[in-house]
Amino acid sequence: MASKAFLIAITVVGIAAPKAFATDYVVDWALGVNYTAWAEGKDFYVGDRLTIADPTAFATDYVVGDLSGWTLGVNYTAWAEGKEFYVGDRLSTLID
Repeated sequence: MASKAFLIAITVVGIAAPKAFATDYVVDWALGVNYTAWAEGKDFYVGDRLTIADPTAFATDYVVGDLSGWTLGVNYTAWAEGKEFYVGDRLSTLID
């Protein structure tokens, strides 16, 4: 009877342990990144989770010139100042 209980305990630990000790890795997807170098020195185990962050998932929609739209007399350099643009962001225009 004791050996049966021991076997059940080992089975439960074997199932629960990978989740308890799992590591979550988040990788930002970008062109030109050496992912082999990123993975070097890391030990991956069953239960670990690898998430590839798609830059378009965090994309921002910008309307160039905001309410002024795309027209003469708008300082687009001033409009862009303070904004950080990333791959995947979408730029659109309002045309009168």
